[in-house]
Amino acid sequence: MDIRDESPREASRDEADLARFGYKQELRRSLGVFSSFAVAFSYISPSTGIFALFFLGLTTIGGVFIWSWPIVAIGQLLVALGFAELSSHFPVAGSVFQWTKYLAGKTYSWFAGWIYLFAGILTVASVCATLPVALIPAFNNMGWNLASTGHNQRLIALVTLVAITVMNIFGVRLVALVNNTGVSSAWSSSRSSSRCSTTIRARP
Repeated sequence: MDIRDESPREASRDEADLARFGYKQELRRSLGVFSSFAVAFSYISPSTGIFALFFLGLTTIGGVFIWSWPIVAIGQLLVALGFAELSSHFPVAGSVFQWTKYLAGKTYSWFAGWIYLFAGILTVASVCATLPVALIPAFNNMGWNLASTGHNQRLIALVTLVAITVMNIFGVRLVALVNNTGVSSAWSSSRSSSRCSTTIRARP
């Protein structure tokens, strides 16, 4: 797992970067490149979004919806490039709040920070609320025999939310370990599925 401590040279360089913005480094940075990617990957949850939107698109307008994906992909790429440019100029914690403060002033950053906070809360809550739709069939495949009732869905969502909160309380290393394991498993499953599909199609 890519969890490590900074070298003295990296730490001094980061302290110099933060000093330019009037900050003194106080947080201990222990996530490597893959761990940082895993956190972002699990936060965005592309696998969950792809499956959910695929079902929604097919049942709403049919197969033609697939042509909307390139348009969305281009738009998201432009957003990602914009975020990358901003984070390279303002490499401080706070993302949208900090970028807005340096670009538009403290008043706009105050609104941006609160909006981003509520957006994060709604995102986590919505993921926890929709997760039972996938978890209950998975548990049933393992022999649990759970009924897909509203009570069970709310209970699983609540347990998931509590587990996420507890893991974050215990620190970033535990969250990074879970994220790294999950992302690695997702990649392994995707590669296995792709190989199986290729093998089946290659058969005469």
